[in-house]
Amino acid sequence: MENIPDLEVLKNLDKNSPGMIYLFCLYPDGRVVLPYTSQGVKDLFGLTSEDVKIDGSLLFNKVHPLDLQGLHASIQESAQSLKDWKYEYRVITAEGQERWLLGNSRPKMREDGSILWTGFTTDISLDKKNEFEFLKTTRLFAVTAKINEMILYSKSRQEVFQEACRIATEEGEFNFAWVGLVDPQTSEMVPVAQSGLVSLYKIEELNILTHGDAVKKNGFMGDVLREGKTIINNSLLGSPELGSSITIPIRFMTKVIGALNLYSSMANFFTRPEIELLEKIVSSISYAIDSIDANEKRVLAEKNLMSALAIRDEFLSIASHELKTPLTSMKLQLQMLQRGMNFQKDNSIHELKINKSLNLSINQVQRMNSLVESLLDVSRIQAGKLDFHFEHFDVSEVLENSLDSFNILISEAGCEVSKSIEKPLICFLDRGRIEQVFFNLISNALKYARGCRVNISLTKEIDGLIFKIQDDGPGVPLDKQTEVFERFQRGSASTSFGGLGLGLFITKQIVDSHGGEIKLESGLGLGASFIVRLPFNRG
Repeated sequence: MENIPDLEVLKNLDKNSPGMIYLFCLYPDGRVVLPYTSQGVKDLFGLTSEDVKIDGSLLFNKVHPLDLQGLHASIQESAQSLKDWKYEYRVITAEGQERWLLGNSRPKMREDGSILWTGFTTDISLDKKNEFEFLKTTRLFAVTAKINEMILYSKSRQEVFQEACRIATEEGEFNFAWVGLVDPQTSEMVPVAQSGLVSLYKIEELNILTHGDAVKKNGFMGDVLREGKTIINNSLLGSPELGSSITIPIRFMTKVIGALNLYSSMANFFTRPEIELLEKIVSSISYAIDSIDANEKRVLAEKNLMSALAIRDEFLSIASHELKTPLTSMKLQLQMLQRGMNFQKDNSIHELKINKSLNLSINQVQRMNSLVESLLDVSRIQAGKLDFHFEHFDVSEVLENSLDSFNILISEAGCEVSKSIEKPLICFLDRGRIEQVFFNLISNALKYARGCRVNISLTKEIDGLIFKIQDDGPGVPLDKQTEVFERFQRGSASTSFGGLGLGLFITKQIVDSHGGEIKLESGLGLGASFIVRLPFNRG
């Protein structure tokens, strides 16, 4: 034995000290020996004093692979600075169990250039276990909270899987995490997301086949997918020093479609409380997948519906234009024929019948033209292309002209119409669209309130004007009043009233586009009042 000062003192201390007392010598050529070790070397490392006296590097063979690099670095740092050395690290016992050790020693430079550390090593496994159990629980709860939060905002399966792996390694401090999904064609578990120490755990070397003979050969992954149960593996790739892993099945619509795989550097890391908590986390992931799938289906319905509506609106636009062309031609021909009849008028019975027939035909063409124009406006509104041309004009004059054009229809409807129109009312609005509002509301009143009184008023207020048309007709039930301004809706379901149910819808769109408002005051058997408020100046 080398001439070591105070060696007898160390031997005396050995009798009453736990752990291992030692001398550790590092020579300039890198050779390591332990000139003295107490009996504790066998308890802690499974080696004898004679073993390490010849070759101290045998101790490093017992160190956990994940701690070995850090252990060497700490020794080199102490050798260069000659500061006290203190380090916690793990060793693997002959039975494959992990033990945590704490080393303490003081270095001294010797004449031959070697450095000698005098110190002791103790087993701190129990303390580390208690500490680790607390940290483990804290981290798993952090993983649970983060994954549940992530699920609320994730929009795709891939995002859920990748974020779950990232959270597991960053918040849970697992060495490695990956998600695999079963390829229905090859029956292989295909990795789709991963995070952590990829170089340490090579996915391609893991048992990932899930079907047929491959299951029998490759073990646990097939059990996970076939039986839908969680599998714990405490001997990764036959090497206990790599720690332990857990594989938890991921379900979609109750069917196992893949698995979440987590790896810890600790052997026997996964106990029953951790397993139950992790299974709840994966249940949340499975629920998120179901929700995302349902949402994707809902969006695809919505897209199909929007596509169908777009096709319908395009059809309405095309049909309206196609119908409008022959109607315009028919109207011109009838008007020319009517003017010819009037020019050669002799009041014979035959001429009067022809003239009456012409008037009826012109009115019907005008009605058809109005319906087509309404369909065309609906298409424009849907496409956001309802045109407006603002100008200064007298609104009262437009209303008077509109009422004059209804003289024949008022007579046919048997309505008693009273009016109160304040003049003049100069505004900067769209003349044609405001005339359309008057036309639609007056037509509506004459259609539903035949034989009743109709009161029309146009008045000025501080910042605009109010148009009101009130009738003593049957009124609109309360539960129908919000529908009358929608497309293809009418205040009455009776087939005795014609029309497409577009007039009030178009009217509201025009009023809204002018920055105004329209409302209905009515009730069943109480008549109906439509009140329109418009600004003086749309600009």
